Amino acid sequence: MVEAVDPERQALAGADGEASGSEYGGRDDIFTDASAESEKTAARLDEREERDVRVSRTAAFLRKAEPILLALLAVMEALEPVIIVICKALKWVWVKARPFHPEEFLPAAYGLVMVFFGGAYMLTLAAVEAFRIFGWEKLKVHLVVLYENAKVAYEAHKEDEQVDEDGDGVADVKQITSKRELFARKVKLVLRTIDPDSVSGAIAGLAQGWFAVLATLRLQFAQAITLGVTIGELGERVTGRLLRKVGYVLMPDEYDKWVPAIVSYSWRLFGIWFSLMIQRGISAFYSSMRGAELFLWGTLTYLVRRRVLSRTHVEPGTVAFTVLITLIGGFGFYWQLIHFFQLPFPLNILFFPLTLVEWFIQLSLVFVH
Repeated sequence: MVEAVDPERQALAGADGEASGSEYGGRDDIFTDASAESEKTAARLDEREERDVRVSRTAAFLRKAEPILLALLAVMEALEPVIIVICKALKWVWVKARPFHPEEFLPAAYGLVMVFFGGAYMLTLAAVEAFRIFGWEKLKVHLVVLYENAKVAYEAHKEDEQVDEDGDGVADVKQITSKRELFARKVKLVLRTIDPDSVSGAIAGLAQGWFAVLATLRLQFAQAITLGVTIGELGERVTGRLLRKVGYVLMPDEYDKWVPAIVSYSWRLFGIWFSLMIQRGISAFYSSMRGAELFLWGTLTYLVRRRVLSRTHVEPGTVAFTVLITLIGGFGFYWQLIHFFQLPFPLNILFFPLTLVEWFIQLSLVFVH
């Protein structure tokens, strides 16, 4: 027999169930909120700890690099007037050229550099192409971050040069005789002014891009690098013993341990330089032709866009376009060949910063290999 259900009792039971569910549901919400807050607190602590680690690493790096940074500081102070004059001159030229939209002529200018300097700056131009492939926009963001922080640090440096806390009429930095003390003062100034998070992120991003570029260059010039290292190892096996004996005689006793490494890397550098000279001839021919194409097409496009010329009949694929590319590229390759893929005076002084970049890339490839 089925027992009858009292409607009133059923309603009370339902209300009790809802109340109980609401009570436990409220407790679950409390536990959820507490867990979320705990996770946020842990995340903030981890972020703060990571930031402290980055700051301590930066400080340790600056202490280890103290001699190099002191030398760079002295060089920058000596070159500061020259750099300021050059920057002002470049800014003046850019402002005067703005009505002609020089940014639209950059592809043609880049092509002209390839026509005449592709062999001299083979690795630099290849690195530019690799940077473009791996995402120039991301790298540009990192460079802007470093530039902004450097600008803030430089402004703080200029203000610090005028500080006279003792009121004797002479700036405090002028009264510091110890280079170590001056370096420590400037390091503390930089650490106070820059943003460690953004700088660390920018450096990490640039390092990732740079190693990707080095990997690309190694693949691109693997044959030349391998040939150069083989030549270096062969030369070291033949003359290494003699050169090490000479090095032990010339070097002070406390630096004898560096002689084998100096001999080994010197031979590697020579071998890679020799093999890259062969590669430069091939790259110079390619860059001359490719640069001539960029220069001609960029110039014609600029002139048509500026309405200096009407729609031209010299289009890619036509006989006239091919003949012009051959003439410009052939002249550029001949010019590089008679100069042995080096820049004559005074171009070597004008482009000396690019030469430093080329040397740096070459050394990076040697040590990475």
